[in-house]
Amino acid sequence: MGRAAVRFARARGASVAGSCRDTAAGEARELGVEPVVEFGFDPADLTGRFDLVFDTPGVLPFAAARMLLKPRGTIIDIVPTPAKMIRSTLPGPFRAMMAGR
Repeated sequence: MGRAAVRFARARGASVAGSCRDTAAGEARELGVEPVVEFGFDPADLTGRFDLVFDTPGVLPFAAARMLLKPRGTIIDIVPTPAKMIRSTLPGPFRAMMAGR
């Protein structure tokens, strides 16, 4: 899902940053991801830089995702849990999304 999201965003002229395993960092850079950070990175280094945080594995803590956002940014998570679905009904940047085939 992450590769598809990167391709979609880059095709529309967006700058894309991302996290991945060390073994995938080269491929991420080839796709146009910059900066590439490891899982478990310190979000303080990227505070307030993003309009959208798209958490494809669904493991980024909400506080870390929120720290990354610019004002009025959006957090999208595609790994649904009951807690995430409830959070997405509240005012704020978080949106949990599900899709079926």
